[in-house]
Amino acid sequence: MVGLVYALENYHQGKTIVTATQLQPVAEAISTIHGLYADIEQDEAGRAIWRIRVRVNAPELGLNAQDVEAQLRGGEIAIYARKYQLHQGVLSLDPRTVAEGEMALIVARLREIAEHAAD
Repeated sequence: MVGLVYALENYHQGKTIVTATQLQPVAEAISTIHGLYADIEQDEAGRAIWRIRVRVNAPELGLNAQDVEAQLRGGEIAIYARKYQLHQGVLSLDPRTVAEGEMALIVARLREIAEHAAD
């Protein structure tokens, strides 16, 4: 929860989250969600592009990565994740495609998906 508050404060101050250090609190907030574990990954080509990699523990969550990605995309506000590793239980969030304040919405949506998975 502290990570989410930190991310929200950064957005309210007009800061763009683009570095690994700046993404860390968001990854930590996602990792507090039951069945999800997040860390930071660098672009595959070695460029200074950082993403949040979300690993879905399907037995723990009750949903697999494909289900989580589909629910993100199919929500009232469509959230698109990188799907290259879905078959391995991993999706990635690219902050370059996220407007100010939207990362907190993504964390909130992931939390909502996890809470409803328990139903």
